[in-house]
Amino acid sequence: MSAAKNELLNAAAFAARASGYLEIEAARIYRAYEAELAAAGALDFDDLLMRTVSLLQDVPPVLEHYRSAGATSSSTSTRTPTTPVPDGVTPGRNTPQPDGCGR
Repeated sequence: MSAAKNELLNAAAFAARASGYLEIEAARIYRAYEAELAAAGALDFDDLLMRTVSLLQDVPPVLEHYRSAGATSSSTSTRTPTTPVPDGVTPGRNTPQPDGCGR
């Protein structure tokens, strides 16, 4: 499924291209997997990538926004912004933990 999603093929598109027993079975499983994800209102990582590509391809203003934002940010600074650390605090050591964590 991941390989199909890397080619931006949803379950229906993958099933349409399937040939041979293994691909046909993979298509059946892919359809069932998509149905389970939809029923749960969930996405997997590959879905997030596919939807991002789809958004950038299908909605030109979104692509243009990120193109212009990338050009602006890369031309203004190459430094990564830092967050000030209070005196006496070592990042990753003295940070507050929720009750029961890190004890």
